[in-house]
Amino acid sequence: MRAQRSNAKSAPRSAKKNERLKLGQPERGMALIMASSPRDQKLRSWEIAQALEIKPALDVERLARAFQHIVHLHPRLRAVYHVADGEVSGRLLPAEDFQLQVWDASALPEAEFLAQLQARADQPWDLARGPLIEITAILRPRKRMVLLLRVNHLLIDGWS
Repeated sequence: MRAQRSNAKSAPRSAKKNERLKLGQPERGMALIMASSPRDQKLRSWEIAQALEIKPALDVERLARAFQHIVHLHPRLRAVYHVADGEVSGRLLPAEDFQLQVWDASALPEAEFLAQLQARADQPWDLARGPLIEITAILRPRKRMVLLLRVNHLLIDGWS
């Protein structure tokens, strides 16, 4: 009997507490601009928010594990940025710090739900505290679910 080799790759290591991150000049520049005027409306284009309605609702526990796996595999999704005296430093958060948020909005009327959804999507980012990516599973009536994905432009550009 022949031994079979597994093609499975070993899991990437998790970030150590306060692990430093090498930053490129574009990241430094964007972080400086965002930190100097966090509520400036023209910076809204640097924030990506998308809400997707899903019927029937997904299994929340499986979705949470999938999200955890994605941030574990892609260290840049765990990046946070500290700006002080015109200098930018980056570090990685441990993958364990990322949790799927669950919001039970099944009792809210549609208009109130949409207003609260917009308010959640418009929340400002704390570059130094993070996380700069959020996924919220929103429970709605009749076995519907809305997924709200929010990502800061420092993590992805939406094109590549």
